Amino acid sequence: MRRLFPAALRSGIVSAVMVWVVVGFYGSIASTSMGVTPCAVDIAAPSPGGKVRGDALVSGTAKIPAESYLWILAHKKGLKGWWPQGGGEADVKEGKWDVLVVFGKPGEIGTFEIAAVVVDKQTNEDLKRWVEDAPRKNYSPINFPNPVEGCSVKTVPVDKVGD
Repeated sequence: MRRLFPAALRSGIVSAVMVWVVVGFYGSIASTSMGVTPCAVDIAAPSPGGKVRGDALVSGTAKIPAESYLWILAHKKGLKGWWPQGGGEADVKEGKWDVLVVFGKPGEIGTFEIAAVVVDKQTNEDLKRWVEDAPRKNYSPINFPNPVEGCSVKTVPVDKVGD
């Protein structure tokens, strides 16, 4: 290494590597200690490919940032539109949540997708407004909402086999 890299260059490389290691290590500690909550959402039940009927209690776990909201949506696979479920944002208590999900109309069978998405305050207000207005608007579907940055969307496919 001494022949390939002169002393001045070697010390510069070592310094750069040390700075990168120190900043990376302490930066990750700082973001956690400064109150930045990592985001993690999972759907525990039903399991992927599970059989459901007209409705089912969907449950899972969530760790979401402050000023964000967890919503559960569903749609029949192949349709663009989604329907918010549970009458509002999921109530996350001690990292757990459950929401009643309705799978389509009576008599409608096939593959449905359940999605758990973490949204910001404005999107939460928009979704709450949809819940309020949906009965008057024949429950028209919505476009899938944008998730909060750093929060992955969790989806689970299920098979509706009857009512």
